Amino acid sequence: MGSTSKGFSFPAYSDPPDIPADIQLLAQNIDTYLTANPGPQGTTGTQGTQGLQGTTGTQGATGTQGTTGTQGTTGAQGATGTQGVTGTQGSLGTQGTTGTQGAAGTGVDILGTYVSLGALQSAHPTGNLGDAYTISGDLYVWTGSAWTNVGPIQGSQGTTGAQGSTGAQGTTGTGTQGATGTQGANGTQGTTGAQGTTGTGAQGATGTQGATGTQGSTGGQGTTGAQGTTGTQGATGTQGATGTQGTTGSTGPEGPATVTQNAKSASYTLISSDNGKFISITTGGVTVPASVFTAGQNVVIYNNSSSSQTITQGSGVTMRFASFLTTGNRTLPRYGLATILCVDTDTFVISGPGLS
Repeated sequence: MGSTSKGFSFPAYSDPPDIPADIQLLAQNIDTYLTANPGPQGTTGTQGTQGLQGTTGTQGATGTQGTTGTQGTTGAQGATGTQGVTGTQGSLGTQGTTGTQGAAGTGVDILGTYVSLGALQSAHPTGNLGDAYTISGDLYVWTGSAWTNVGPIQGSQGTTGAQGSTGAQGTTGTGTQGATGTQGANGTQGTTGAQGTTGTGAQGATGTQGATGTQGSTGGQGTTGAQGTTGTQGATGTQGATGTQGTTGSTGPEGPATVTQNAKSASYTLISSDNGKFISITTGGVTVPASVFTAGQNVVIYNNSSSSQTITQGSGVTMRFASFLTTGNRTLPRYGLATILCVDTDTFVISGPGLS
């Protein structure tokens, strides 16, 4: 024996068929459910009104602003001192002597090019001092005992020499134009004379600050008005009385000891008088219509054939498969039994062994 989430029992697939007992158990389940779910709760009484707000006291007056004192006079500007004299220009120093000439270096004679040092050594096992050959951009020179790589044939850029000093201007002769004299050597740069002091007059004293006028007194603070009293709290309304418990419906009459059969041999739509009966149908299937049954009424369908038949959910009807969320048409297997219970307006629950 199985049961639904609301406690409605139904026979298991393995239970032997007992239609009267199943219907009686179903009626008892409905009675138990209605007893455990009484009438609605009575309404709550209305809320009492709130008391009035007390008035706020008036704001005290603000005192008058005191007057501002007069501004003191500014002192006179001091006189500027005289400018100091500029020092004389220092004399030009004499030209330094020129260093001696360095000795001449040994010359290099580039005689040709080879692809490798081995090729050079094969062609010229020895050489003369100053003989040189290039190999892949490097210069190989005979040093007296071997061919030595002295680096790339083109050296890096040398640094720029220092700028020579400019010679003194020669004097201009009078009378006929004489021959141009030789350029005199440049003298060394004389030291710069010391900077003469700048005579700055003393800064005139700043006049004394005028006295600040006395601060006007601040007016007294106006008194704050008294706080208005708070209105009394309105009384709370009385709680509404709880509605009386609805009476439990009387127990329906016990069903008959036997269930009335309604035999059909073609497709059939249920009618109100089928309540409490079982429909024995051989072919065509059964349709559950709308606006025919009320909550608590039920019908049993028996497929009296060796082929499956369809139990159709009529237009406007919701037919739930017991213990599942699905709704819609159901297939009743051969010689299968299905119970259809109306649980609300046009809402039914269907169950039975082998139903799909």
